[in-house]
Amino acid sequence: MPIRTPLVFGPRGEAGVEADLPYTWAGSCAVIVNTRGPLDTASWYEVWEGARAVAGMCVRRRLGGVSTGQGVLGNIFVIVKATRLGIGTSVVSGIASA
Repeated sequence: MPIRTPLVFGPRGEAGVEADLPYTWAGSCAVIVNTRGPLDTASWYEVWEGARAVAGMCVRRRLGGVSTGQGVLGNIFVIVKATRLGIGTSVVSGIASA
């Protein structure tokens, strides 16, 4: 499937979801894609645009950042952080409740 194809992102197991969230990749930097609302539509390309905006902080400075507002409804967010900082859910919970 092309990365520019719009998909429905949402909680795992919810009807109509094509991309389960949360989704996590971990190496020297962790990337966490999640949602703070109902189903939302975006392409993986759009999600990675947000990740790219904050990835430099992780790679160069071993820090992290958050990109919010991805998706048609703006519910998708991306966290990028150095894995030495851990991959806990405190940041995710804070964004999800905002």
